[in-house]
Amino acid sequence: MKGDTSKFLIGFAIGAIGGIVAGILLAPDSGKVTRKKIVDKTNRIKQDLENIADAAKDSISETVDEYWKGTKPKSATYNKR
Repeated sequence: MKGDTSKFLIGFAIGAIGGIVAGILLAPDSGKVTRKKIVDKTNRIKQDLENIADAAKDSISETVDEYWKGTKPKSATYNKR
């Protein structure tokens, strides 16, 4: 289940980046405006990726903590494919 989510998020990020790059390169703006757009969108993507990484880190930490406490991690209750 988590593997599917990871694959989806990676695919989504790649698609978003590709769409942004295409949109910027095809936009009829000056170089200065285009560079500003690239910086702004890159910063937004960076923040989104940091949020995703933080969520993944929290989830992993929770699973490890549950494991060391001797309880069955929530992720172990899902059916494995």
